[in-house]
Amino acid sequence: MEERRRRKAVKLMDKEFCVMSCCSRNIHGGKTWEEVKHIAHGARNTTISLAKQVGLPQLVVVKYAAIDDSDTLQRQSEVHAKFQGCPYILRCYGDEYCTAKDNGRIIYNVLFEHASGGNLADLIKTSRGGAGGLPESDVKSFTKSILLGLDCIHNKGYAHLDIKPKNILLVPDLSKKRKRGASASAAFDAKIADFWIAKSSKQIGGAAMGRSVVFGRHTAVYVARGYCRA
Repeated sequence: MEERRRRKAVKLMDKEFCVMSCCSRNIHGGKTWEEVKHIAHGARNTTISLAKQVGLPQLVVVKYAAIDDSDTLQRQSEVHAKFQGCPYILRCYGDEYCTAKDNGRIIYNVLFEHASGGNLADLIKTSRGGAGGLPESDVKSFTKSILLGLDCIHNKGYAHLDIKPKNILLVPDLSKKRKRGASASAAFDAKIADFWIAKSSKQIGGAAMGRSVVFGRHTAVYVARGYCRA
């Protein structure tokens, strides 16, 4: 699988062709974005940056890795693409290949919607002047969005397997008018992100669900008690 993806990338780079889910453009080197700010080094040798798409005003978040280390990132992009159009899942703008200027290595990039509101975990900690917790109205709104997002994922035959506040991102909704007295977070939509360990129903059905698997792949503190065995 990895070798097949490598050959595909090389073929695309030879043609200087950018692969995007939303559009196709002939751009030298394949890169369609410029880094604005480095955010973090992610899991599995990925880098995460805030970026600006060439010729477009909005900011995006780019996850990228060298082609040799991109197998998991490519799989995440493929799974994420199955939920395009669902307003409760972080939008993916597509993927592309480009060449690094310093060493000529092929880099695989995935472009995502920029969640300027951060994640739900941080919001819970800093809400109410640092006292923590969320207003009931926000809890209801965010919970509804999360459940609708999960419904979309499950209807496509997949399970996220790592739903937790850190993986719920907050994206501003310009159509929402903040009501007087409402919290600042009321103007944001909660969207599910990070499909690193998502599995199809067929994959889950064929896998053992014992303690070793659960704690090896999930965030332990969020594992349902039914899967915890002494």
